[in-house]
Amino acid sequence: MKRLGCFIFGVLIVTGVFFVACSLVDGGTTNGNGNGETNEIIPPSLLGAGFFVSADGDDNNDGSAESPVRSLQKAVELAAGDLSKTNIFVASGVYAPGNGLNTESESYSNSGVFIDVGNLTILGGCNNEFTERNGITELDGLGEIKHVIWIDDFDNVTIDGFVIRGGNANDEVNFIDGIGGGIFIYEGKGNIIQNTVISNNTSGRHGGGVCIWLGENHILNAVISDNSTFEGGGGIIAFGGTNHTLSGIISGNTGRSGGGIHLSGCISYIVNATITGNAAVIDPVNGRGGGIFVGQGEGITISGIIFDNEAINGGGVYFLNNSGDELNTSHVFDSPTIEGNSEWGIDRANDRTEPQGLDTVNWGSGNTAGGVTPKNVSWLD
Repeated sequence: MKRLGCFIFGVLIVTGVFFVACSLVDGGTTNGNGNGETNEIIPPSLLGAGFFVSADGDDNNDGSAESPVRSLQKAVELAAGDLSKTNIFVASGVYAPGNGLNTESESYSNSGVFIDVGNLTILGGCNNEFTERNGITELDGLGEIKHVIWIDDFDNVTIDGFVIRGGNANDEVNFIDGIGGGIFIYEGKGNIIQNTVISNNTSGRHGGGVCIWLGENHILNAVISDNSTFEGGGGIIAFGGTNHTLSGIISGNTGRSGGGIHLSGCISYIVNATITGNAAVIDPVNGRGGGIFVGQGEGITISGIIFDNEAINGGGVYFLNNSGDELNTSHVFDSPTIEGNSEWGIDRANDRTEPQGLDTVNWGSGNTAGGVTPKNVSWLD
């Protein structure tokens, strides 16, 4: 199986997030710059197999390239009515509630785009002629909708080439509307988020940037930056699910536990990302897992780079295993670099978690605890 690796090579001034190039270890690369911008020709053969969205469109149009619709929701509805067309092409521009995105409505689960059809690829960054993808398509919730994108219980949905921001999952009564401000993925199989920036989204409960609820075989390969939540998973929270892959750059996110990533009851995940500058310090006593929080679950494989994250406990990675007295040895470190994190590189709540592969970790200049370096593994150093 090929593993994804990531590296930073620049800074995007306009949105204040990192460029990222993600490549397969055999030398292949993904399309796009990792800042929501793509650079590729759209083959004419695809144009007849899709619907088209433009900031200059009209939802009374037929959704062709010559007569695009205005809203993403209208394009999704057209795709649901014609399953032979499996692509939606979205022109560059800014789409906001009432101007290309849904306003808050229970009919669409309070989301800017409610996706209730499978086997669908949504491609942003298109020019107005829909011949090339060479720009940036921004979906901005303006803080007015709970989720910018909701992918319902459907399979093989791909989101490619967007900037997703301004989701505000702030509902204190309805749990679902308090999680997943940027993207909410509800169950399903094989959904992919790539060549996308998810930034400046918030939630009152969990998953400021992204919430993954169960499901199988999802791939998230994105820049996830400057999102926040009051509870778990400033960047990403995952509740259960199996065989998901999380990669890209996770930076500058904040939460009570898992400033970058919070995994709860997850099985056989791969986390191979650059995770940096995240914080779990909202709670001055129980802030845990600045980079990654792993709660229960089995078979989490961690690689990539985890540096300069902070927490009250476990600045790099924090393990919580409170499901009985059985020792959990299923989690694996696969040659990550873990350095420069505050209050331990790796920490755990008790002695019932014993991850494998500690001898493969590159500690670099070390991690700190109580102002002392190196303090890499709390139960060994």
